[in-house]
Amino acid sequence: MLMIIALNFDPDHHYTADEQLQIALAAYHKQKQEHDNGQRKVPPNVTALARLYAVNGSTLHGHIKNPSRKTLSELHSEQLSREEESELLKRALFMDDFNILPDRETLEQLALSLIRPRSPGQPRIGQHWIHRFLQRHKQECKFVFAQQIPANRANAACWEINLDFFQKVSS
Repeated sequence: MLMIIALNFDPDHHYTADEQLQIALAAYHKQKQEHDNGQRKVPPNVTALARLYAVNGSTLHGHIKNPSRKTLSELHSEQLSREEESELLKRALFMDDFNILPDRETLEQLALSLIRPRSPGQPRIGQHWIHRFLQRHKQECKFVFAQQIPANRANAACWEINLDFFQKVSS
């Protein structure tokens, strides 16, 4: 169902894509109503509204023709809200602070633990969810592949080998 929000558009505020779409739709319907009432001579220009509110023109046209059309976030079927993803990111960074590197399974389990309370049945996340999550948060997260530590680096932490080395050097 179409939800028209008040036209308190602030160009300095960072709106989500769905909010921008709703504001553009509200502006269109307001201009159309003014045109129908004779207060406005020209009909609303959808292309100009799309440009003004930074919305894809075909998306705006589609929502005008079909008001029951799904929103952008519904089309992308985001299961985690922005706040939930932010909390997930904070938890992953907290784990990293304690040198517990969160792997794919850990992040997926954390995401599922956020989804479970509100989803009936067996909630699932998409096959490529982790890659999209890392892409959305590439400034904060970095994906690295685990590598084997060479034997000489692994043995450098061995007390007996270091003691033997220093005894040989000191004699």
